Amino acid sequence: MLRITPTKEGKVINMTPIGPIYRLPEIQKLNKTEREKETERTSAKESDQVAISGEARKAQRLQQDVQVAQVTVNRSPDVRQEKIAEVREKLERGDYLQQQIAEAIAEKIVQGMGF
Repeated sequence: MLRITPTKEGKVINMTPIGPIYRLPEIQKLNKTEREKETERTSAKESDQVAISGEARKAQRLQQDVQVAQVTVNRSPDVRQEKIAEVREKLERGDYLQQQIAEAIAEKIVQGMGF
């Protein structure tokens, strides 16, 4: 606020600042500092939190299982068609109907599955 001192003739003789206007830069700086402090306090109080549901955890485990299966498949050797044809022929002839052979085949299947 400015104080205007008029003369008897109506002319302004003196204009002097009164009140807090001349301190405006100081007040603005102080207000900025206070706002920054308030922001820091608010940020410290309001931290981000994440909650993962049980369903999301199951989905994550399932995705991990699928990835493990993909790696296992990728590491497996390619299928050899001639071997498959040979085994089919032996199955049709009944060569694998012996107990000893059936146990050996079961053992290889279990080993191939990683058990």
